[in-house]
Amino acid sequence: MSGYETEYYDDESFTSYCQHHNGKSNHYKLRFRHYLSSDERYVEVKEKRNTGVTIKKRIDITNLSDVTEEEYDRFMKTTFPYDYHEYHPVISVGYRRVTLVSKLMNERITLDFDLSFRSSEESHSFPEVVICEVKHDKEMHSSKALSTLRALGVRERSFSKYCIGVSLIYKNLKHNRFKPNLLYLSKISGSEAVC
Repeated sequence: MSGYETEYYDDESFTSYCQHHNGKSNHYKLRFRHYLSSDERYVEVKEKRNTGVTIKKRIDITNLSDVTEEEYDRFMKTTFPYDYHEYHPVISVGYRRVTLVSKLMNERITLDFDLSFRSSEESHSFPEVVICEVKHDKEMHSSKALSTLRALGVRERSFSKYCIGVSLIYKNLKHNRFKPNLLYLSKISGSEAVC
C-alpha cells in the first residue's frame, strides 16, 4: 500500500482545467508528485492527445541539489507548451494505492482510496470511495478484470482527480462536464458538499 501526495499547478485562468472541461483534444496537466513510501519526488507533465493516448514525462527532484536550474528549465520547456512560471499550486490530492499485476498477461489494476482534495482554504475527503483503474495492452481483446467488474455491476466512467477536486473547491468555475461524476460521488459517499 503506497501513499501519494500530488500537487497540481494551474495558471490564474485555470487553463489546464478549462481545456479538459471544454473537451480540448490535446491538453496538459502539470503536477508535483510525492511517493510517501519511498519519499521520491517528481515533477510530471501529463499530455492527453487527441488519439486518446496519454503521455507522461517527469524529472526526479527527490534531491534538488542534483537538478540544476538549467536542467529543470530545459525539461519544462521541452515538455510543457506554456510558460510554467505563470503556474502555481491550486490543489493537492492525496490517496493510498494498491496495485495488482497479472502474472499471465500485460494487465494491471490500481485501487485508489482514502481520497482527499485540499487547497489552502478548503478540503474534502472520501474515505469510503475507491477508484479502480484497469490498464492493459490495446492488443488484448478481452480483460478478465473488466469482465468481472461489469458482472458485479460496476460500470466504467472517466474520472479526473484533478478536475473533480477543482470542481469541488473552486465552485465559481464551470463544471457542467463533471456534474455526472460529482452527483455520483455525492450518491456513493453520502456527502452533500459535492453537489
